[in-house]
Amino acid sequence: MEHSAAKSTPAIAIVRVSSTKQGLQGDSPEDQLRAIESLLPVRNDEIVEIFEWIESASEMTDQQPAWRAVEFCKKHPEVRRCYVKCMDRFTRGGADEYSDLSRALNSLNVFILDVYGIASDKQTNTMGHLGKKYKWSVFRPSYKAELLEAEKAKDEFRDIMTRLTTGSVNRVREGYAIGSPGYGYVNKRIENENGRKVYILVPLPEEAQYIRRMFELKAEGKTEVEIVKTINAMGFLSRTRYRRKKEGLRIVRAGKIGNVPLSKKQLQNFLKNPIYCGISTHSHLSYIEEKENSEKIEHFTPIVIKGEPLVSVDLWNRANNNRRMITVKDDGTAQIFKGKSLERYVKKSKRNKAYPYKEYLACHICHRVLKASAPRSKSGKHVPTYHCSTKHKYWGTNGAQLHKDIENFIHHLEFSDEFREQFSNIMLEEWEKRRDSVNQDSINYEKEVLRIKEEQRAILDTMKVVALASMRQAYEKQYEELEKKKTVAMSRRDTKEVEEINIQTVISYCNYFMEHLEELLLDEEKPLESARLFSLCFDEAPTVFEILDGTPRLSPLFKLNEAYKKDKGILSESGGTRTPDQ
Repeated sequence: MEHSAAKSTPAIAIVRVSSTKQGLQGDSPEDQLRAIESLLPVRNDEIVEIFEWIESASEMTDQQPAWRAVEFCKKHPEVRRCYVKCMDRFTRGGADEYSDLSRALNSLNVFILDVYGIASDKQTNTMGHLGKKYKWSVFRPSYKAELLEAEKAKDEFRDIMTRLTTGSVNRVREGYAIGSPGYGYVNKRIENENGRKVYILVPLPEEAQYIRRMFELKAEGKTEVEIVKTINAMGFLSRTRYRRKKEGLRIVRAGKIGNVPLSKKQLQNFLKNPIYCGISTHSHLSYIEEKENSEKIEHFTPIVIKGEPLVSVDLWNRANNNRRMITVKDDGTAQIFKGKSLERYVKKSKRNKAYPYKEYLACHICHRVLKASAPRSKSGKHVPTYHCSTKHKYWGTNGAQLHKDIENFIHHLEFSDEFREQFSNIMLEEWEKRRDSVNQDSINYEKEVLRIKEEQRAILDTMKVVALASMRQAYEKQYEELEKKKTVAMSRRDTKEVEEINIQTVISYCNYFMEHLEELLLDEEKPLESARLFSLCFDEAPTVFEILDGTPRLSPLFKLNEAYKKDKGILSESGGTRTPDQ
């Protein structure tokens, strides 16, 4: 007579790793399951549900993943045992957390078993020899050992996290890289001066070109919409990565994310991120100082990273248009200013368009900055006047006449010969840089056009062998989308070919203003800005009489024309401009 095999008892298994790296390289869920399956034949159990998690072991109390196993057992009363490889794979919350979890499972007649034999479902009745049974007389002898193991797991977690976090914080504060690098960067392993293996950020060429171009275009004054269209036409696509289940290592269906064009929001995130100019704002750079009165003060100091930034600090500041600004100190630390305008960090002064030069002219007696007002004359009219009365007798001059004298002076002001030569060299160098940038953009657009054409050709080849109408429609839609992208890329490519002519136009404008300096220094619609430019023509603030005599101390970039110097009788033997007496 044949006997049928005994029916197996339903059980559950918990497998858990504390990081993706641990799950992929060691103590993986598969390894834990193999160890658990070796125990099943002893009790004739069968695993009906596997709980698999990749979560931080720092989660305590009701956030522990094992509570989800408790909820499963409530819905499936036939489950009798919960298998784990070892106690720290069940929880690292310590004895208190383990006690709550095991009590919840025991109330459902579910007991925890581990591969190493520490946890057991064996129960002992201290009144059994008398044929009696009470709640207090039934206990599990392994319970004390389980609590001890749970507390050891908590201590182990604390020690591991302390060592790892301490190393991470020190690396960040020394300027080295940790974690996944952002778009445009890649981690490069080096050996520092202490002989330790560390990582620094270096540009990833195929991604860095897009980041640099974003900052350049923004600094040139392009709108965000224009920048997005330009970068996408160059072939920008975000990084592709796998989306994994929050609980477990398994990749979800259609789990690839990324590989999408640039959006306006993503562009804003790129432009405001200081890491692209080599400034780290990692959270490890902050620390809390505790005072004796229990007061806590948080400190945060951005630093310069060790590595190669994608853009300069100056370009980053210009691209952020004074909404944000970074200054770097000699000690390697940095300051980041944020706000609608950085003018709030600058001491403001009262400026009046009626007296644009009052901050840039000096008193000929005390050499302090002149003041300006409109006192009432004997005729009762208010007369604009530049004046000074600081520690000496009052002195003033008519403002309208002074403006005419300054205008006459400006008409005889020219750029120096040395500056003209240097300016021409700089303009030529800048023009070559812009030309190279335009040519590179054209090449990138052309590459994108060729790439799209290859995709279209592949789609057409596939459509020849596809029989289903639905699939043909899907390929046709994909082909149309590529055609739109190709049209945009070709349009951008053609625009770049015209841009070189525009650069030459800019150079022509610059040369024009070199010959017509007065048009920059005399703008009736912007008198305050013109006065500010006028002040840059001098090494020190000129006096009114120096303007009238033609003897101010000019900046090396400027000179007075020969006709004006002869008229004023200030032509020296060497042909230079005579400076005022000291």
